[in-house]
Amino acid sequence: MQGSLPNILQYTSFIKRHFYNWEGLIVCLALSLSTNVFHPLVNLVVAILIIAIWLQIRRVPKFRKRQIGVLFGPIYQDEIATEIFDLKEKLQQLVREKDFHKTISIKRLPPNQTTGCHSDNVKLLAKANATLLICGNFEKFTVKGKEITGFTSLTISIIRLPFRPDSAPTLLSDAIAGKRLGWDVENTINKNMVAQNLSELARYIIGLSLIADSRFGDAQAILGPLLIDVKLKFRQKRLTVGIRRFVRTISISYVLSIVQDVDQEYSNELANERIFQLQPSVIVKWEKAIKEALKVNEQDYGALLLLAIFKFLSHDIDGSKDAIRKARTSIPLHNQSSCDISDAFLLTFEGNLRDARKLYRKIINNKHIPALRVMSNIFSFLGQAVAAYPAKPQIQFAYALLNDEFGDRTLARKEFDEFISKVNNSNNGGLTKWAREAKLRIQRIRQDVPNSSTKVE
Repeated sequence: MQGSLPNILQYTSFIKRHFYNWEGLIVCLALSLSTNVFHPLVNLVVAILIIAIWLQIRRVPKFRKRQIGVLFGPIYQDEIATEIFDLKEKLQQLVREKDFHKTISIKRLPPNQTTGCHSDNVKLLAKANATLLICGNFEKFTVKGKEITGFTSLTISIIRLPFRPDSAPTLLSDAIAGKRLGWDVENTINKNMVAQNLSELARYIIGLSLIADSRFGDAQAILGPLLIDVKLKFRQKRLTVGIRRFVRTISISYVLSIVQDVDQEYSNELANERIFQLQPSVIVKWEKAIKEALKVNEQDYGALLLLAIFKFLSHDIDGSKDAIRKARTSIPLHNQSSCDISDAFLLTFEGNLRDARKLYRKIINNKHIPALRVMSNIFSFLGQAVAAYPAKPQIQFAYALLNDEFGDRTLARKEFDEFISKVNNSNNGGLTKWAREAKLRIQRIRQDVPNSSTKVE
């Protein structure tokens, strides 16, 4: 029965497609009302049932709350019903095999619902309470004289975002279509994602849906083996552009799942103010995971900055500097504020106050500061570092300075006051200069003078 279902779908697709339209409803109503077999009242009841069924099947399908909804766009070509059915079956089989059947649900839009630009797709996703919408041209075409069936284009739109795109600016720097990719834009796989690769495509879709639902560990369990399999499958073949991009996309998504998983754990410890009380084994575990991600993409910006943090927590200052240096090579110059803040902290920590002051001046003048969530983590880290290193009062100045410029000025005033009391009798010329700067900033905070007018000298 299961094997014949695709044929049934193919044979009935023309009737089904037209039934969803007004002409299909009109024909069915005309047939039910014109027959003399039943009593007119029975015919009327049948007509009402037909209208009710017609309205119901035209509706956008709904997914339950806390469910990962994978929604397929409608199918327009009669001759490809079998292939679409195969892809959906492979997805459902994978869901069952991985015991995701209670978590992931797969449905399809009726033919009367149309997909379009990303903004239209997002509206459909919101209406369905779905996570992913998959649509595109799935048709028969010829490559090098051979007729094959598959996607000539494929669009995946995402609505549930586990993080802001700007919190990890290069994790998704490669588009599936070879352009810049962000979670807030449509992602398109171009030619030659053919029917022979439907199993790999199905696994990728499941992995991507898990990422979109913040289930990063589960996503790794899908995408890691998938990446190995596709590399083996295509190792000795001359790859088309579409296949190369698909393999690259799997790599990016796998790295993303690792980095976000580690970042989630790190952020939790940061929020609980335990970052400087961690067991060494925890840091070793995080560092091992990040190094696994860097094996796949050695230039991943987010992974390198996390590695810099973990190296510092392991008291490997040179290793931390090296990770930041590598991170700088993977991101445009105008967007390196996170690297600048990290380098400035290490210079401050080591007591190199002159170079640290120069870098803080650059940070203050830079219009491209990190995203709000990243700045929040920076403030939390610095605040805990002040308590962890009481013999390094310069860290407290850095904490106060960044709060004055980008955060809580009331807190900045308090931290400046404490810093001044610690260094009043210091013989360190650099700390004395910072104390004068702190006094000037306190005065400006009291007068509510905008902080942009205060420069670090």
